[in-house]
Amino acid sequence: MKTPESAEFVPAKKIKWVWNEKVPCGGLTLIAAGPRLGSSIFANDLVARASTGVGWPHHEWMTSKYKVALLTGEHEFVSARLTVKSARKDKIALLPPYSSLQTTDALDVFRKVTLIVIDDYVTLSATGMDQAEIQRTDLCLQTMNDIAREMNSAIVAVAKLSPFPAVQAQQKSYLMRSRDLVSLVTMEKAGDATVIRNPIASWGPSFPSMEFLIRSRTKNGITAARANYREWQEPLAIQERARSKTEQALEFVANHLVDGVDSKTFFSLAAASGLKKGVVHIALDSHGITRKRVGGRGSRGRWVLSKPSGSISEA
Repeated sequence: MKTPESAEFVPAKKIKWVWNEKVPCGGLTLIAAGPRLGSSIFANDLVARASTGVGWPHHEWMTSKYKVALLTGEHEFVSARLTVKSARKDKIALLPPYSSLQTTDALDVFRKVTLIVIDDYVTLSATGMDQAEIQRTDLCLQTMNDIAREMNSAIVAVAKLSPFPAVQAQQKSYLMRSRDLVSLVTMEKAGDATVIRNPIASWGPSFPSMEFLIRSRTKNGITAARANYREWQEPLAIQERARSKTEQALEFVANHLVDGVDSKTFFSLAAASGLKKGVVHIALDSHGITRKRVGGRGSRGRWVLSKPSGSISEA
């Protein structure tokens, strides 16, 4: 059994980044996207940018050009996309899909590259995740993470999610709990736009929220899709709607909260007024309201809301 040691004697490990503070070497970055959102085009675009050194999306500079391995089953389409992006094809190795991950030939290629991009590595069920699928996906993620650590390469892989929002939420929740990921990036439909972002801003390397646009371009007689980006901001109507609900909740708490009121009763009253629990919690926190347990344990007890003296006028 390993004995504890003081943190001051453990040397800090210097992290090498392919995309600064977003895609690290020695770890796995997963792009999770539903169908027809352009995840393959996004993955191909990262390959082209890495090979040329032109810079990452969101106007971020690149320190150098990289050799890249791309595992995909669409070599002809990919070659066309790389052409219209002016990629350095001499720096890109095209390999068959993920079934070749642990072959001798693939491992030889991986030792010579800095970035490994795997298109459509994990395809999750459209109807939900059972235990067999969880075990299969865990094995896939663990395999990629082991290769990234062994080769000290950055791996970016695409996971295709269910088209159904409720199942997608379950799948994202499962992926966020994985110990084999250093970063999870999602592609989501937001109105007319596709947005690339971290599902939880505090989890993993910080990834900018970007609007992802697919455009067609022709070069040397070859026409293919290419990716464009711009900074994403929530539409003004959504921002104003959220602000309006928060203001309503603040006013509701100020007018209706009585010190010592039963928590369940108060939230039921708020729901009847059209306010969701999340926005009511924000309003309670803003007013400094606290919850405390009274009446003992189990069914005899209940939660009540208490306010600091003088903070809200009595209803």
